[in-house]
Amino acid sequence: MRQPFIQSNAQDGRISYHDLARELFCRHFYQHAEEDYYTARNTIASYYVQHLIALQGRNGHTPSQIDQWKEVAIALIQQAFLLPEEQSHLLGLEYAIRFKEYSEQAEELMKVLHLLLVPKPTQRLSDNARNLIEHILFYLEEDATNHFLKPLAAMNALFDVISHTPTFSPEVTAYVYRQRGRIYRLLGDYQQSLVQYNQALILLPQYGTAYAGRGEIYHQMKHYPEALTDFDRALFLNPDNDWTIQGEIYRAMEHYPEALADFDRALTLTPEDAWALGSRGQTYKSMGYYVEALADLEHAIFLDNQSAWLIAERGETYRLMERYPEALADFDRALTLAPEYAWVLVSLRGETYRSMKRYPEALADFDRALTLNEKDNRCWYDRALTYKLMNQENDFRQNILEAISIARPRLNAISMNSSEFFRIRFNIALYLLVADAIEEASAEYMQLLSICENSIQLQNAADDLKEYFTLLQQHEGAQQILHAIEARIKELTPP
Repeated sequence: MRQPFIQSNAQDGRISYHDLARELFCRHFYQHAEEDYYTARNTIASYYVQHLIALQGRNGHTPSQIDQWKEVAIALIQQAFLLPEEQSHLLGLEYAIRFKEYSEQAEELMKVLHLLLVPKPTQRLSDNARNLIEHILFYLEEDATNHFLKPLAAMNALFDVISHTPTFSPEVTAYVYRQRGRIYRLLGDYQQSLVQYNQALILLPQYGTAYAGRGEIYHQMKHYPEALTDFDRALFLNPDNDWTIQGEIYRAMEHYPEALADFDRALTLTPEDAWALGSRGQTYKSMGYYVEALADLEHAIFLDNQSAWLIAERGETYRLMERYPEALADFDRALTLAPEYAWVLVSLRGETYRSMKRYPEALADFDRALTLNEKDNRCWYDRALTYKLMNQENDFRQNILEAISIARPRLNAISMNSSEFFRIRFNIALYLLVADAIEEASAEYMQLLSICENSIQLQNAADDLKEYFTLLQQHEGAQQILHAIEARIKELTPP
């Protein structure tokens, strides 16, 4: 006869009891046979461990396998923390860390951990178990809010427990190092972040997620060759991972064909990825393929119409296409969405106003941009050009000299082989030319032409000269420099 406190599932054959019935059974069992009660919990926990080992919840499994792994892991964590032995609590900690590693969505785990902290007559939680659960919850909850100092403190407390347990899983310890490395990166402490990722990879040499994390650190530090090496390794280990970030590194290096190939690969895997579409559009824009850039950016904005970055990139594409009203509308919209990036967006809007010969509005934007970032040498140059167009010679001279004085020291802080090094040197050469230091500018350009082998960088330098010619009268020396750049581009371009 079917009992009202028993529930069954016809699909999987599982039988479950009403919550009240389970509570009464547990209370009776705990009060009258405590030893058997804990023996039963141990047996259940051991079964769950064997089941989880069989499932092997690792990257590369289908979502249904991961979902099943998560369900069993939560059941194990619950049993482990209700056992009296500290070794069982360490098992619960291990699988809580694994859960975090395999799934960024930890709400279900957090709910179970909170319920464990609620006093019940049928469960006695030891002080050690309670302490570990509180640290795990603190880490998960604070990490979800992006307040990174507090989760770091919680993770350090958990790591202190792990480091004093020689038998703790090296694999899971590597996960903790990786998670600490991630938090240090988000806090901007790149050196400490590298230490954590290096330790993770010592413990787990085939850890693709750690290679990707360390590659992102190198990316942020602009150590692009090291970043590419790590991302190559990460993608070799997990080929279905997102290829967009590797494309971003190639784009930062101005290796645009390689960047496009990676963005294409990313979009083959996830066709509706707004980030990959936006990055590919940004690359097309840098290559001068404005129609293709606009198509990608339009699609990306359709998918994410609140992205200031995407809208600003479309605005810059409109500006380069001389569609100035549309560019202004996009820059205004981006500024509304992301006022924290005003120093970039206002400068771009200022360039648009200048192209429209609305010089007072251009100056107002450049003034605001320099108030927000007074070390932006390019903005000083843009303001200098605007003063030149307004025939304000003294202000022009002051601003162009300031652009040169800010740009030159930057060369000492970056690698001579980086794209940024060449970009700044070409800027300095341009500034010298605009300042009428023709001989010095010519010497700088000729030296750069002898060592620069990147046709994209050379094309950018040529475009800057052409813009200068469009705004101001060209002279013979500047024209000769442009011809030399174009000849060098032709020399580097395969037939």
